[in-house]
Amino acid sequence: MTNRILCVLIGMLFLAMGCGQVEEEPQDQEPPSMSKDEAEDLAKADSLIDYCEIYDWYGDGICDEFCLRPDPDCETEEQPYSFAEFFERFNGAELPGCGTFELCWYNYDTEECTAEQTPAEMHQTLDFWTNRGDPYTGVYLAMNREEELTIEVGADGLDRVHYQETFPKSMPPGPGSEVGFLTRYTMTIEARGSEVERLTIYQEDYDPRTDTWEPWFDIRFQWDNPLVCEEA
Repeated sequence: MTNRILCVLIGMLFLAMGCGQVEEEPQDQEPPSMSKDEAEDLAKADSLIDYCEIYDWYGDGICDEFCLRPDPDCETEEQPYSFAEFFERFNGAELPGCGTFELCWYNYDTEECTAEQTPAEMHQTLDFWTNRGDPYTGVYLAMNREEELTIEVGADGLDRVHYQETFPKSMPPGPGSEVGFLTRYTMTIEARGSEVERLTIYQEDYDPRTDTWEPWFDIRFQWDNPLVCEEA
């Protein structure tokens, strides 16, 4: 009888001790305040923290390119962009660090470069160059495939204009186009209105023997590959 009473008392004691320890539910704490500029600086330092997830910046109407995952606000579709629109928007624009963006409609029959485009010149080449003070007049590229000119209208107000063209390589060094060597260049302009913030031109050569694209090289030209025009 005594043992039974003792067991009951010990059980009641453990029960009382268990009831007295009430676990507190963890409360969500607000993350410390942080601006997007601060988050972008941290992201540039190779931070693996997804600040866009923490601060609910995904899909907030502003394109945040520093997010760990693609921000839906940055998703845009490429749209066709005509040479005429390109000319009207960027002719005479100042390129940060590279000078003036000069454009013309070049007629190979008359060897003239004019600002006016006539129906007979629609098939001709839109040429442009940037005066960078190099030994040559600068970068000179031919744009002759209108379907390769596209634009991304960014939700953040920054438009990205793209042009890419591939053509047979027939210049030294290398055996030339007769054995399948190719050259392509890719141009990207980032602009707000007619104000260019950044321009890049990157050229590559294709070697059919290795089925690879490598950075373009030509000893006759004295400009960097890639060419980058932006504020230092």
